[in-house]
Formats: sequence, C-alpha cells, structure tokens
Amino acid sequence: MIRNAVCEVAEVDEEALGEAYLRHADVGDVIEEVLTGKTRPEPTSLLDIQQAFDRIYQERTVKKKAQILRDLLVRLTPLEAKYVGKVLTGDLRIGLRAGLVEEGIARGFNVPLGDVAWASMLSGDLGEVALLARRGTLRQARLRLMHPFQFMLASPEEDAAAIMRRVGGEAWVEDKYDGIRGQLHKEGDRVVLYSRDLNEVTPAFPEVVEAALAVPHDLLLDGELLAFRDGVVRPFFELQRRLGRKKVDASLLREVPVIFVAFDLLYLDGQGLLTEPLRERRRVLESLALPAPFMLAYLIQAHSAEELDRIFEGARARNNEGLMVKDPASR
Repeated sequence: MIRNAVCEVAEVDEEALGEAYLRHADVGDVIEEVLTGKTRPEPTSLLDIQQAFDRIYQERTVKKKAQILRDLLVRLTPLEAKYVGKVLTGDLRIGLRAGLVEEGIARGFNVPLGDVAWASMLSGDLGEVALLARRGTLRQARLRLMHPFQFMLASPEEDAAAIMRRVGGEAWVEDKYDGIRGQLHKEGDRVVLYSRDLNEVTPAFPEVVEAALAVPHDLLLDGELLAFRDGVVRPFFELQRRLGRKKVDASLLREVPVIFVAFDLLYLDGQGLLTEPLRERRRVLESLALPAPFMLAYLIQAHSAEELDRIFEGARARNNEGLMVKDPASR
C-alpha cells in the first residue's frame, strides 16, 4: 500500500521505484528521491501526522487507507515524507536501541533509569514512557490486559559454571523451544495473543483462543507457541504456515496442530504477579489446570554445573535448541 501510494504521488511506476531502491537500499531515501518536486508542501505538525496515522488505522479498506496516506504525502516535503515512510515501515536505521532511548529519557527528565525501564516494560510504548517521565508519574505505570507487554528476554552464558554463579545454588531449567514467543491475555470473553514483536497474532491460533475462553479466570500467560503432532514438537517451518493468517481453515488446523507451552503467569484476576518470585508464580500457574492445547513447560531443578550439563545434553537429544535457566527466587 505504501509503495502504491508513493508511486501515485511521484507519478512513477514500480520499476522506477525498484531502481531507486537498488541505489539506496533504504525505503526512506527512496521516498525522498522520487517525491522531490512532486509534492505540494503545507505546514504539517507532528499532531497532524499522528491523526493521519490514527485514521489509517481506523479505516477498514485498503483503498481508504491508501487515500489517507496519499493525501498526507502530498502535504509533506520530500524530507518529511522520508521519515514518515521510515516510521511506517519501522526502519529508522539510526542505531538507537530501546535501551538507549530509555537512558535518554532518564537523563532528559532526571529520573531513575530503573523507573524508566520498569514503566517501559509495563507499557510497551516508549512514547508513553517519555510522557510519564515528563509528568513525573512513571510509577503510575500499570500492567493492563489487552495491552502488549514487553517480554522478558534471556541473556546467553558461556558455560554451566557461569550460569550457576548467576542463579545461586538452585537453578530452574526448561527446554528452549523452537516456536514463537506468545503472550496470552484473557479478560472476560475476550482473548488476545501477541508475538514477541508485540504484534497481535490471535486469528492464527483459534484453538488456543477457544481453550483459553474455557478458563474461569482473567489472566496473562507468557509462553511459546509450537507446532505439535503425536506428542512431538514439529519444526518451526511448519508453524510458519499458521503465521499471518486472518483465518485458519479446518484442513490447516489438522495439518499443523499447535500447543501453547505456558512457563509464566504474570497476572491473575485483577492481581499483577510481576514482583512475586518465580517459585510462587509457577505454583499458581500449576493450580490453574489449563486445558489442552495448553501445556506447562517441563521443569527440572539443577544444583550443580555438572547436573546442568547433563540436562543440556538431554535437551539437545530431544531436538530442542538448548536450555532456559531461571532463578526460582527472581521476580
């Protein structure tokens, strides 16, 4: 849709756009080049652009979305259009990771970096975090259902001894699965699934949604979506057939059955569990008795580097990628 809109405003065909991309390999630079001399710039504020984005989001047809985008591009200078294109495609390419933005917010508003990082995890939106910091209300950030939440990510360690030094005398160990990270929110009769990039993937997994609706709780689960047949985890490329689907037909449901392997519970019936130790979160998760196709991550305890090495070899023998190791006392 972006490509078509740019071609129409620039009065070029897709071949010319492709040639520009070969020169730049950057969507924003391509837009700036082909729109030079083709727009009728008017004073346009960031708020105007945000309102245009909101209207694009709210429209349901591609034709109407494209018209709003064309109208916006015509009003912009080529340089402004370049960055609108970069924002829309998520490709800013300026080497600024989220952690650096959090540091900038902390310094800019003279607030603790820990408070910024916590609010960022809860909101999943650095723009919202910047506003909270500016208002001095970072600690008012709250976990909300039906709102994507930043995933806790792992960090690698070189060997088992280093891992045991990090977690102390007891390690909780799960296999690292070859699927996609899934965050399941259930509130009343509504269920939403988010992937690791915080995009909604609910339509691709109707059997998971149906099973979640049968759970008599409001909750937020962290886990992994896997292709799973006859008691065996299937390769990731099979699961890919389910991704991006707006509707999954009966034949695909049969050909690529899935499970949701839950390994953490972050919210239950109005209570956030983020500051509870993992040991308690897992206990409550086990008490829920989730129905199929939910499964709980298989958990093994290790008390030495030698034990951890043996568990790792077992995981590799089961064709899993490795291990996830956690401190049972950690929030």
